[in-house]
Amino acid sequence: MTLADPDILRKSLSQFNNQAEREELLSAYYAIPYQVIHDSPTIKTYTEWSIYEKLNIRNVNIPKVVEGSEVIIDDEKIIRPSHVQVSDSMKGTLFRKDDGKLVSLAMATAKVMKIEKSGNYVIRHKASSGLSPIHLIIKSSPRDLLNVTYLLEVNGESVLPLSLISIEAEKDSSVSFSGVILGGRNPNFISLKANVRGSLNTTLFSTESSMSHVSLKTNVDSNAKSTFSALALGTERDRIDMVTDVSHVGAKSVSDGKLKGITADEAEIAVRGMAEIKEEATDSSTSITGRSMILSPFSRASVVPMLEVKTGRVVMAKHSAAVSKINEDMIFYLKSRGLTQKEAEGMIIRGFIEDEVTDLIRDKIEQILYHLGY
Repeated sequence: MTLADPDILRKSLSQFNNQAEREELLSAYYAIPYQVIHDSPTIKTYTEWSIYEKLNIRNVNIPKVVEGSEVIIDDEKIIRPSHVQVSDSMKGTLFRKDDGKLVSLAMATAKVMKIEKSGNYVIRHKASSGLSPIHLIIKSSPRDLLNVTYLLEVNGESVLPLSLISIEAEKDSSVSFSGVILGGRNPNFISLKANVRGSLNTTLFSTESSMSHVSLKTNVDSNAKSTFSALALGTERDRIDMVTDVSHVGAKSVSDGKLKGITADEAEIAVRGMAEIKEEATDSSTSITGRSMILSPFSRASVVPMLEVKTGRVVMAKHSAAVSKINEDMIFYLKSRGLTQKEAEGMIIRGFIEDEVTDLIRDKIEQILYHLGY
């Protein structure tokens, strides 16, 4: 069994203007392994790639483009306002065919959406059957303010969303990106790449996924700033792997990352991050912290912040990690103030996740906690 029928994939490419380019990308998909094996004991594989191979996808969704007031992507159409471009051209993307197996597949089969003007954008991606790819390019100009929210909602069976998100934050511009992944107990694959010459704030949240692989790779140039947070909330038998890597490539660059995970039931999650300061990135500073909370003895959580500093001239470079259960002393204190056991636990959990979440993420977390009885 394979991820998708080769004949179906090949036939789908005839619907694109740049078919030859996409056939080359499809060939790369077949040639590239899912992941290169590392010898380092600190680099582990948390994504179970075999789950993707067992899907046996029977159709590829290439939606028609229609004009509307909102940005909505579903199996049949892409609705978008006139200032949001949708085309077959991949010009301007940061992704390359050797970035990974599923990256190549997404590049081969996805329509390309471009956002290049200041404003607030909400992109709703509704995947309900088959392969549901999208390739999003966000690029600011100097002095632009862009705020983009990407919401993935998955319903149905034998469905695989593939999302590529390319972000360029130019000098003197500010870009905020929020990615909310509601997996519908299906697998998904989300990959982001960013070049920052101005300011970029990224918030990522993944939940309800049989296998979710979410990765963010950011290059931070001279005098630029990148802040990012990644939160995984696993329930039932979720498997979530989030990777956030930031590389300082210019002097006086700044990054600040927060990694968080919560597990209940039999879920397994990993939230990893690497902050690298290259030799030429003198007088830079980075901080990356990780915390996780385990609500069930049958669940597992890993938070893995790492540092690699290649210059002796840094302003700051720090990282920390902690894994914990709900604090019994705090439970006792709250119960002494009249709260029940569940009310006390719920207050502690909400306090744990409150710092970095957007309103959209907070609302979804509230729904999940209510379902868990908190």
